[in-house]
Amino acid sequence: MLVVGAGPAGLEAACALGQRGYAVILAEAEQELGGRINRESRLPGLAEYARVRDWRLGQLARMPKVQVYPDNRLDAASIIELECQHVLLATGARWRSDGVGQTSNRPFQGCEQAQVIGVEQVLDGFLPTGHVVIYDDDHYYLGSAIALRLCAEGVRVTMVSPENSLGGWTHFTDEHTQVMRALIDAGVEVITARALRSFEPKAVRLACVYSGNETEIEADYLLPIGARVANDGLWLELQRQRESFAQHGGISMQRIGDCRAPGIIAAAVYAGHKAARELGQGEAIVKRDRVVLLR
Repeated sequence: MLVVGAGPAGLEAACALGQRGYAVILAEAEQELGGRINRESRLPGLAEYARVRDWRLGQLARMPKVQVYPDNRLDAASIIELECQHVLLATGARWRSDGVGQTSNRPFQGCEQAQVIGVEQVLDGFLPTGHVVIYDDDHYYLGSAIALRLCAEGVRVTMVSPENSLGGWTHFTDEHTQVMRALIDAGVEVITARALRSFEPKAVRLACVYSGNETEIEADYLLPIGARVANDGLWLELQRQRESFAQHGGISMQRIGDCRAPGIIAAAVYAGHKAARELGQGEAIVKRDRVVLLR
């Protein structure tokens, strides 16, 4: 059994497979196991996310039939040569930096400029200078956490949202009031109901989502946070070599977690556990609750 990728989905899949008694090879391209958890847990207020990684690493350390290989980037040929019967690909996803997100399905004008930076750049340690505009079309926790990190480093930050409320999803998790208080205390300027139109050197052009009236604000850097794209290159490569995979004893291969459908960390963990539980079980068994009303 081979699991490629040791992010939240891959770690959970390896744990659940180990608990079922499978001999598992867990291969990770990076030196540090954890995937997106490693980067996000270093942001302000997100340190507890590290538990998703640390608890599973502790479990794997007690499973002699699970072999973990960090710093091992596999290609399709290497996977086929391992002659594993089952392969789970958990290679994660990456953030887009062209403005495509929940509000817009088209890149904004000027997205190719060097002053347009990506989420991964900042999470990997790049520190922009001057005034940074964060355009949050993700509407959850990441934009606010990055803003707080930049402010702590002395960077001037303005957050822009096309919605009426910044980080709208945090209303459903009862975090919105605390997040807004932290942003205000940190000195973050918040602009809502404005859509991103274009970026030129030193200028971000926004449009009111109601009237369409455009405004311009100065900025040294623009950080768009929108959709994520699955890292499915390895999956596509393996699809082209399915015949060779079968000839080397391969029975099944599947994508799990963000590699299949980018989402929140909890969804990736669930996907990894589900794939491990259903492996070798044939068709999935669906439990349906029958509601009976009694008078």
